[in-house]
Amino acid sequence: MGLVAIVFLSPLRNQFNLETAGTFVRSIQDNPLAPLIYVLIYIGGVILALPGTALTLLAAPIFGFWQGLFLVVIGSNIGCHLTFWIARWLGGDVIQKFIKSDTFLEKASKQIEKNGLVFMLYVRLIPLFPFNGINYLSGLTNVTYKDYALGSLFGMIPGTVVYVYLSHTAADIQNNPLGIIVSISVLIGFTVLITLIKKKSNMSD
Repeated sequence: MGLVAIVFLSPLRNQFNLETAGTFVRSIQDNPLAPLIYVLIYIGGVILALPGTALTLLAAPIFGFWQGLFLVVIGSNIGCHLTFWIARWLGGDVIQKFIKSDTFLEKASKQIEKNGLVFMLYVRLIPLFPFNGINYLSGLTNVTYKDYALGSLFGMIPGTVVYVYLSHTAADIQNNPLGIIVSISVLIGFTVLITLIKKKSNMSD
């Protein structure tokens, strides 16, 4: 838990914002290596638990919708995989001892392990759960890496598409209200679907 606290209290998090990130990325957008640099910055931001929304919103205006979407998916997934293993390697053993000492926590941990994929889809789809917090805390639970990776990949895609699309059409929002409505509706639809699946899964346990 100390690792998570150190990351989230890092002073770098307060210095990182859309304006500074945008200035730098735009300054190198004509560089052939700009997409790679962007992905590396995104990965570093995820590891340091910096606000990922800023970089996500920058992708489409700088690289276009499809390339921007691809880069965000790559950067966010590599970043969340690395943070998962950082947390598991550095804090997993300590947390497991703590969990086994508490009946409620041990039961909850077993539920997460059993329904890991549904759990990850659920927390990734709903914006109420912080992206960076989930990355580190998941590494401290019994969720399998396979469930974490698949749940993160498919759970983050709908929201990522919406964010990238909204930033891509922000300048032309008055001429394309239907596209924005459809995007948000799709995200809500996915959230409702996963919520129903989660409830059904809990009822069957």
